[in-house]
Amino acid sequence: MSNSPANQSADPRGTHRLLWALVFVLLLIGALNILVATIMPGAVQRWLHERGLEAQIEHVDISLPRLRAHLRGVRVRNEFERGFNVREATLGLSWWKLLQGKIHVNLVELEDAYMDLESEPGKRGRVWEIGGWRLREGGEKKPRSWRVELTAATARDLTVCYQHKPQWNSPSCAHFGELVFDDLFVAGHREKTGEPLQFSIGADVFELENLLAWDEHPQID
Repeated sequence: MSNSPANQSADPRGTHRLLWALVFVLLLIGALNILVATIMPGAVQRWLHERGLEAQIEHVDISLPRLRAHLRGVRVRNEFERGFNVREATLGLSWWKLLQGKIHVNLVELEDAYMDLESEPGKRGRVWEIGGWRLREGGEKKPRSWRVELTAATARDLTVCYQHKPQWNSPSCAHFGELVFDDLFVAGHREKTGEPLQFSIGADVFELENLLAWDEHPQID
């Protein structure tokens, strides 16, 4: 068996094409990363502004192959100066679940974060405001079921303040030195129309360190 000169010259050409195709794909991914990281802060700020929230984002890093985003210096406030802020945050999703039409969060990491929570009576139950974003009051409470899963979550130096209006005149706050979850899920279920939504929360691993709670007293002039 012998190799002709034509076959010997064809193999290097095929290898070169493959290498150039690989380089092109890597450059394309790098360019898309830069493009998304450049456009994303402004797009998020405009989207929040349309919903009555002002946002500041100092820096964003995007990794499309890993489907992961890293943010620094995030601050969001509504007209009453309630909202949330975080010094550093990392969010990771699953390509496999996304291709199946599902959103599955693989990773959430928060460093030095603060969030306001508030609720008050509405026509059909309590109306919630989460991180400065006031949720719409729901209409008819129809039967429904949903489930959100999170593979891993870590929060360090997290503070959450909640005010239960009108019973509480001021918020109550909790500070978590470190909060760790593995395989966390939150599920909601309503079997019949008009019934309250029943929640289920669970995790394979739950770790909590250095919990401190207090009441915020309003200042009296």
